[in-house]
Amino acid sequence: MIAMKKVLLGLVIIFILSAATCFAAPFNKLEPGQTAIGLTYWGGEDDQYTTITGEDYTLGGGYLEHRFDNMTLGFEILGRSDTGITYVSGLGWYSLEEKLRLSDFYLHYHLSDKFRLLLGRHSFEDKLSDNYGNSAKLSDNKVYVGASYSVPLSDSIDAYAALTTASIQVGANVNLSDSVVANLFYRTFDWDDQGVDSTVSGFGLGVAYKF
Repeated sequence: MIAMKKVLLGLVIIFILSAATCFAAPFNKLEPGQTAIGLTYWGGEDDQYTTITGEDYTLGGGYLEHRFDNMTLGFEILGRSDTGITYVSGLGWYSLEEKLRLSDFYLHYHLSDKFRLLLGRHSFEDKLSDNYGNSAKLSDNKVYVGASYSVPLSDSIDAYAALTTASIQVGANVNLSDSVVANLFYRTFDWDDQGVDSTVSGFGLGVAYKF
């Protein structure tokens, strides 16, 4: 019951934060029964597309995860919203809004303190709409499997690498205290829309609170 209350509280906080900012999470080291809630900033660069303002896919949001014995269940959501306004001769002012959303449901099975098996589902969505009621959407969903390996670099720093059928991620967790962890990582994420393959990659950082 306590674990369920912690999970529900974390989900409420994440959805509030992701709505305010416009979201595979860092690999925290959790003890059985422990929960982590974190904020993430990821500066992704797409090799096929840019946003309507010509920028890269910089996303912000957060994640929640809880460890049950040898399994960790988690959910991450990242997103952003952009609006471009221009004046079109004969038409008037024209505005175009773009909403990006990346979500990830995942399960980590702990084979040991260093090795994990990974299973999850990535969802990517890009919505476009204008002030005349027109809209379009790019989306992709992938179920993935993979594995990760982590190793301590010092008493307070752990490095990790994860490879799945949908993404690659390497990073380091810095334990600022027993309950606060800073994350630095590099992530690539593959998706496609109607046969067009695209890869979003870049550095990210975040902070997590364990309780």
